[in-house]
Amino acid sequence: MNLPQSYLDKMKNLLGDSEFEEYMKTFSEERCYGIRLNNKRGSNEILTELLDKCGIIENCSMTKIPWIPNGFFAEDTAFASSHPFYRAGLYYIQEPSAMTPARSIDIQPADRVLDMCAAPGGKATQIASKLSDKGFLLANDISASRGKALLKNLEMAGAESFCVTAEDPKKLAEVYPGFFDKIILDAPCSGEGMFRRDPKGVLAWLEKGPSYYAKIQEELIEAAAVMLKSGGYLLYSTCTFSTDENEEQILKLIEKHPEFETADIEGYEGFEPGRLGVEKAVRIFPHKMRGEGHFVCLLKKKAQSDTDEKIYKKPEIRGAIKNLPDCVKDFLSHIDYDFSSGSFFREKERIYYLYENMDKKDSLRYLRTGLYIGTESKNRFEPSQALAMVLGKDRFDKCIDFKAGDAAAEKYLRGDSFPMENNIKKDFSWRLICIEGYPLGWAKVSGNMLKNKYETGWRKV
Repeated sequence: MNLPQSYLDKMKNLLGDSEFEEYMKTFSEERCYGIRLNNKRGSNEILTELLDKCGIIENCSMTKIPWIPNGFFAEDTAFASSHPFYRAGLYYIQEPSAMTPARSIDIQPADRVLDMCAAPGGKATQIASKLSDKGFLLANDISASRGKALLKNLEMAGAESFCVTAEDPKKLAEVYPGFFDKIILDAPCSGEGMFRRDPKGVLAWLEKGPSYYAKIQEELIEAAAVMLKSGGYLLYSTCTFSTDENEEQILKLIEKHPEFETADIEGYEGFEPGRLGVEKAVRIFPHKMRGEGHFVCLLKKKAQSDTDEKIYKKPEIRGAIKNLPDCVKDFLSHIDYDFSSGSFFREKERIYYLYENMDKKDSLRYLRTGLYIGTESKNRFEPSQALAMVLGKDRFDKCIDFKAGDAAAEKYLRGDSFPMENNIKKDFSWRLICIEGYPLGWAKVSGNMLKNKYETGWRKV
């Protein structure tokens, strides 16, 4: 790989001669792959047993990542990405070092959390797995096109209490001052830590190097400071080695906002401390650990008096509905799910559900506002793919459950319809299609056929 001399000189200065030689050797090694289990779907023990049973562990040569409780190294992920369990959201394919930021901030079930630059969803799905229906995740990406992939990944993972926005974080700061308990800012960066994984990143580095991204990062971290509650935590991360984009950003924040201080991150053998006196930060180097390059720093906003921050008031929900159409009520009667604490609202034919602590702002550009229930028109209801993915065999009373390895599951995911079995009653039009009890999507009874309702856009993830 042809690396710019200016970059090589900088890395030699950062690492010293002997370590620099060790770092350079990593470019002749294979890149790292990873698989993270989705604990929203089950415990590590249950999911590992399923993956072992269907051959994913063997085919992908999975071995445990010591510092990620639900993470695995993988030599290849092709078999895992094509297996129906992937579409059922049992795991997420993610580079091992990239699992570290969300692991390094203590998410509690009732927290209000912002993922500021969330696409494609690795950290957001990690956060969502830790939140309950009393928590709230706002997953944002300024790019609406990237936001669509983010939304799909969150829905596939069975995330519930979340919204997806496509906004400039400076606009979010205007409407959410002092609102979030935890914020993750995985900032856009020059990508030096990913050169081995993506050699094209070198060309991007030559066009837009650290100085370009440092200006963006400074604006983003300032917006995060505004939105974080007193006593809250901000996790700042990048996939670059540049001190301009890492430690310098932390030092600037603390100088401008002395209420911030760095906080401890649980250590692991191979984690390197930050530079420039930011010793509580963590640096991951590929010659020290099995993974690509990363920087992670946790900051706490010290408690202040209430007068130091604006008081947040939850707005009324536009389009709120108290009485659902009869067809929707009938459908929901088949679901073992508590909808009592939140609010239903409607946008044209679409019906959504906002959980108790969620919020919706009319001034923001949303790709998803809460749990999308489905569409209703002329007293006919069609459930959404998103609703299917928060359910499962134990939460819906009309299921067809395939076993792992059943060819019918793969046919369903390709969009095929199939004949109904003779023992299936026709007393209700909809069936939730599952694999080993985990949801894949809907099918609708039509004569003697089950008409495939797997959402078209999901056939290629």
